[in-house]
Amino acid sequence: DRGVAQRYLFAPTGTIARIEGVEQARAVAGVRLVELRVRPGARIEGVTSHPARAGVVMAVADSRDEAVAAAEEAVSRVVFVSEPHP
Repeated sequence: DRGVAQRYLFAPTGTIARIEGVEQARAVAGVRLVELRVRPGARIEGVTSHPARAGVVMAVADSRDEAVAAAEEAVSRVVFVSEPHP
């Protein structure tokens, strides 16, 4: 059996100026998916529903604990840089 983990990405409130670390997140061993649901210029008001999340990371490894660690490492590498709403 192999372990699988999914973690969500959350952007801070404001207007997304840029998103950093996506390629670094994809480079984490075991990471199979890094999907962004927002782009620079998006207005983030806060997470009020499932589709309002900024993205998702999925990882696969030999154990659940290893998959969780890989997914969480990938999430830690993605940085949403935002500016206050005008």
